[in-house]
Amino acid sequence: MTQGDEIEIDLAKGVYPQPAHRAMRPDCRRWHQGSLRLIRDGGIANYTRRILEERRKAAAQTGS
Repeated sequence: MTQGDEIEIDLAKGVYPQPAHRAMRPDCRRWHQGSLRLIRDGGIANYTRRILEERRKAAAQTGS
């Protein structure tokens, strides 16, 4: 890879496609599922809102 190359990383699998014109494949560690959910939710505030809403719904269903 050289400066300016664009890559697409699959954080859940810990891999990314190797560009056809490059011989090396750098390591990429898999991210923890909790971290990935935080990113998918758009940050800690949205993640927290989602978790709290899920807990409210669960409590309402059990009658707590």
